[in-house]
Amino acid sequence: VQVEFLLNGDGTLRAKIFNRENDLSQITTTTSELGYTQGVGISYKVDFDSFEELIQKIFKGKNKIAQEKLKELESPDSFIKTQPKTD
Repeated sequence: VQVEFLLNGDGTLRAKIFNRENDLSQITTTTSELGYTQGVGISYKVDFDSFEELIQKIFKGKNKIAQEKLKELESPDSFIKTQPKTD
């Protein structure tokens, strides 16, 4: 049995819990009991094209990355125009 949980909305942070039967080669012939292995793990997945981009994603906050993307969208070359929120 293996169960995987998404821990955040974008699916980059996951937790995994498993319980599986050990290989038959590890079981001695003198015992009739089957062995099981249990475990828990956490993984984080990030996509990047260069080492510099990886470092930026790790050490910059999501807000800074989002602001950079917003600036790209607001550039004159962009096809999509956004308007800032006014309160």
